[in-house]
Amino acid sequence: MTKIAQKIIKLLADHPMQEFYGQEIADKIKCSKASASNILGKLAEEKIILKVTKGHMGFYRINYGNIDVKKIRIESALERIKPLLPRLEKVSQKIILFGSASRGEQTVGSDIDLFILSKEKAEAGLVIKKNIGLKIKAVIKTAGEWSELEVREPEFYQEIKNGIVLYSYVPRI
Repeated sequence: MTKIAQKIIKLLADHPMQEFYGQEIADKIKCSKASASNILGKLAEEKIILKVTKGHMGFYRINYGNIDVKKIRIESALERIKPLLPRLEKVSQKIILFGSASRGEQTVGSDIDLFILSKEKAEAGLVIKKNIGLKIKAVIKTAGEWSELEVREPEFYQEIKNGIVLYSYVPRI
């Protein structure tokens, strides 16, 4: 997939309720109208984006039902938090991406939900706070609190369990 195609998908995925016309997309991603038009046509053929014709103009929006779009959105969330993970791993036993970002359903305003299992809750919280540029909502629990969560909030517990495990410490025996 070309860089321009990736930029188009990111733009449309970040604004799922909005439709854009070709020239508008070209302007926003800083490419020629011809390049944008060509790639938009291919993406529409592949059903990654949806095209609606109104009069003589084509309007485009993301096709959130497409599995490739969801994969791209998940990869986007992972790229955003990648620099944070090495520091977080030092004070964590397990890190799980959950919520909309783990399903590839986040939008431009969504925060990234992370579950962090840690013996050092304050330290893990500090690592998160130092990353001001990222909108991260961290749920930090000890092993005991994690066990209690299954009983007290089974739906939330299951949401976390359905997430993507980013790190899991396995002690050497």
